[in-house]
Amino acid sequence: LFCYTLAVCFALPFQIAAIDKNIASDRVGKKVKLDLVENCQVGDFVLVQADIAVEKIDKKRAKLISNQLKKALD
Repeated sequence: LFCYTLAVCFALPFQIAAIDKNIASDRVGKKVKLDLVENCQVGDFVLVQADIAVEKIDKKRAKLISNQLKKALD
């Protein structure tokens, strides 16, 4: 007998406010690891999944994703 679990994971936009070594934080102090994304700078946007940045994105895409998530949660 096999049991399957369906899990849905979201990657959320995150704007980098500070970087210390390979850890980024935002304006409210949330921290994420930057191990998988290269050349990040303060002000950049990344997609974050499970406290790990998985992709660098532009501001337009970050805003689009944020707006879509807000619509879905209303």
